Amino acid sequence: MKNAFNLETLTVMSADELEQYRDRGREYRVMLNCTVLSQLEVPEGWRVVAEEGCEFCGCVPVVCRISPAGDEATAVYLCSAGADVPNWSISLPFDGGQSLAWLYLDDSYTPSLVNRVLSTVADYYRLGFWRPEKLAVALRMGGHCL
Repeated sequence: MKNAFNLETLTVMSADELEQYRDRGREYRVMLNCTVLSQLEVPEGWRVVAEEGCEFCGCVPVVCRISPAGDEATAVYLCSAGADVPNWSISLPFDGGQSLAWLYLDDSYTPSLVNRVLSTVADYYRLGFWRPEKLAVALRMGGHCL
């Protein structure tokens, strides 16, 4: 199946439209993921895993887990809008998943902003803020999250 999506198509899709594509099945969800992933500038030494089922949360059509290679404890999640969530977001879970640091909220997928956030997170990680709790505090003190 040819990927029917491109960045222009994806950025104008509403949460309901994203949900409709997800509901069409795995192939359509993979196409959504591929369009998002094609625009990411993943920091060196980091990796991305896109959800195809319910591996991470399954709550929205696009969920990408972005983490430093070899560090399963620290990850940020890029999530699309969905039925119950009006915005695209990047969050950093900490305190064992009980708390979230919000790094990005937008009405549409904006790769330049997403890539800037990923670069900032990777910079702080390289500076030694590798535990999720410490990373969240450092990013907050730097004015990069809520």
